[in-house]
Formats: sequence, C-alpha cells, structure tokens
Amino acid sequence: MTSQQRNELWPKFHDVIIHDNTAKTNRYDMALSLFVGIDNNFKTRLLAQALTKYETQADYSWILQCTLEATNNLAPMVLFTDSDPGMIAAIQVVYPETRHLLCIYHIIENVKKKENMNHVDLISKDSILAANHGQDILSRRFLQQEYNRLSASNL
Repeated sequence: MTSQQRNELWPKFHDVIIHDNTAKTNRYDMALSLFVGIDNNFKTRLLAQALTKYETQADYSWILQCTLEATNNLAPMVLFTDSDPGMIAAIQVVYPETRHLLCIYHIIENVKKKENMNHVDLISKDSILAANHGQDILSRRFLQQEYNRLSASNL
C-alpha cells in the first residue's frame, strides 16, 4: 500500500484510532509507532506509521503533526493509547479536541505488573470501563478505590 492510499484511509476511518508502539527490537533500536483503525467490515487498517528513536513528547508531537499535515488537519475523534506520558502530553497539544482514552489491555497489564498478579479476573471489568469512559475525576477515583480494594485482598 502506498502512502497516498494510506492517507486516503485516514479520512474514512479516523473516528476511532488505536495507537501503539512496538518495542525497540530492531537493529536500529527505534520504536515503530502504529496508528490503526477499524473499517466498515470490522477489519483493522493501518492508517499511519512512523519510526522514532525516542519516545518523548517532542517526538510524538512531531508524529501527530505529520498526521495532520497529511490529512488536511483531520484529527481523530477518539484515540486509544497506552499510558505513555509523552504521547498523552502530545495529544493534549496537537489534538486538543480529540477524546483520549487508555487501552484496557495496557491498564490490565500495568496492574498485573505492579501487583505481580496474574489474575485478570480479580479486576472488575466495569471498574476499568468506568475509568476509561470519559476519564473524569470520579472514574479515576472509582478505579483507584477498586485497585486499592483488590490490592488489599491480595495481601
């Protein structure tokens, strides 16, 4: 697929975009930044990609700015990412109108790492969805309370 063909996909499927970076496992020690959307046939479509040496706000801002330039300033309506602070800061600056949400998979993996847990079923799916839906202060408090409750029960 050419860059032009990929640029034509963004306007069609920019409603909800998922972003993730690969680990720096290539010989250049660079992260591959991928932007994926879901088409009208529920197939994943690669909408944009970039290689970056550093995962900083400056690098992410540059990547997001390039997506705007390539798509006539068409930002995603909703963007799911992991909890990388550089990406979160870049989204706030470059895509101020975009609704940023954290990926449930990454939330669960971070909780498991922090608590050394392998029991995903201990985490209430409703709690995670509530915290992810809107990312408002009440939802974050609710997730924190649920996290504290589960941590206490594992002691």
